[in-house]
Amino acid sequence: MCLYLSPENSQPKVAKKRITVYKILTGYETKFLSPYMGMEYIKNNIYTSKIGKINKGFYFNSIKEGLHCFSNLKIANKNIMSLSDIVVRMYIPEGAVYYEGVEINEIVTDILIWA
Repeated sequence: MCLYLSPENSQPKVAKKRITVYKILTGYETKFLSPYMGMEYIKNNIYTSKIGKINKGFYFNSIKEGLHCFSNLKIANKNIMSLSDIVVRMYIPEGAVYYEGVEINEIVTDILIWA
């Protein structure tokens, strides 16, 4: 997955309070994996990732690395690509770093909590 940023809005934000977000996961029997990276997610855990460097583009900048999610449940549901995909509610905790994309309410963060 790739988060697209406008060149004038490519600065990181720090969560001032907990932010509710929605993550698409692929279910395999008792496992839930991120569809692109295959990272396993287990409920009641905290997930961390470094946010990758910003790749500069002519019209848009982009970030590939980080924990990708959506800020809108309807949009997350529209981005399901497989019958085994589900959308789960997670949180970006206060103090976490995140970027907001220019389209489809997408976010990349360094910390996600599935509670």
